[in-house]
Amino acid sequence: MNKISALSGSIVALATPFRDHAVDANTLAVLCERQIACGTAALVACGSTGEASSLSMPEYFEIVRLVVAASDGRIPVIAGCGASATEGAVECARLAASAGADALLCAPPAYVKPTQEGIFAHVRALAHATNLPIMLYDVPGRVGVSIADETIARLFERSLIVAIKDATGDLARPPRLRALCGEGLLQMSGDDATAAAYRAMGGAGCVSVTANVAPALCAAMHHAWESGHLTRFATLRDLLAELHCTLFLESNPIPLKAALTMLRLCGPDLRLPLTGATRLTRARLAAALAQIIGYEEREAREFLAAAPKQPVVASQCHVSCPLKRPVRLSGTEDRHKAVQNTPLYETQEFCVTRSPLPEGYDCPACKDEPAPYDYRQCRGGAEGHQIDDLANDKKGRHVCAD
Repeated sequence: MNKISALSGSIVALATPFRDHAVDANTLAVLCERQIACGTAALVACGSTGEASSLSMPEYFEIVRLVVAASDGRIPVIAGCGASATEGAVECARLAASAGADALLCAPPAYVKPTQEGIFAHVRALAHATNLPIMLYDVPGRVGVSIADETIARLFERSLIVAIKDATGDLARPPRLRALCGEGLLQMSGDDATAAAYRAMGGAGCVSVTANVAPALCAAMHHAWESGHLTRFATLRDLLAELHCTLFLESNPIPLKAALTMLRLCGPDLRLPLTGATRLTRARLAAALAQIIGYEEREAREFLAAAPKQPVVASQCHVSCPLKRPVRLSGTEDRHKAVQNTPLYETQEFCVTRSPLPEGYDCPACKDEPAPYDYRQCRGGAEGHQIDDLANDKKGRHVCAD
């Protein structure tokens, strides 16, 4: 069996970090490690969230290769292979296969609005170009045309696809497709806002934008559904609702890049014609992050505590310090032990502790400098510490008023 047919839960549509107009390979590796550490089921590289349309073919190959290397076989890697014509998509598919991807994410070519027969022929060409399984991507908001249920069933019957990412928001669709295709077609939502409802209608999970920001909460929500903990499922669904909305105030991934910048997980760089988030969007994002960040950190720690310990080689470790920079572990420390007492996030809205980093970390930039503080919640010296006012120290840094 291929590596994606039995997937369930939260799959992340990775953002592509840039620095000085180039792909930021080190940050990309850290983002992948964070996802795996928080329970994400698979990584999608070079999709629309990853600004695939702005990438050159060498960059595309390098990103897929880097994500495959970061995953190191722990979870599957799915490579987007979108292009404005079938020939370009086939080239992407072959590059993804040579880079080690486990599957392809295939949408109809944008702008040209192919017929249903054209969509079928496009996907068939991609399926014949490699031996990789295909997750079909129905996203009419970007492509300009929907994929008919009958076309999906036809592709599945001929073993040209094994899964679908459905970004239509049509919650009546999972049972319709199940009637046409049986249980064998893996159905994943491509719409964070309706992902919880999609599961209730028979879907297996979500290919998520929000998981870039809150991977542990997204994974925990799906795990709660699979475990039958419906009250917890509903609580997590409602907790994430505002973040889902805020991340789509502007074209994806504009708000996402702004949120990741606030979390100091990557830089703000976007490629034209995408431009930076507006001030209003950034303010809404800051408020949404303030609501969920403590819960996200707690879920991440609980997942790490339950996860099997995995020995790592110091020179290959991607565990990140509070600034999310790669660090090396000392001796034979394992990833689980190294992160259990370390802040998982440092944002522009949260003041981080000044306490020393755990033994084995070497990141001088993190040791003394608290993050800038803009809002009225602080983790200054103690877990869950709350204050009402802020003050500036002699260097102009925001610190706890008390």
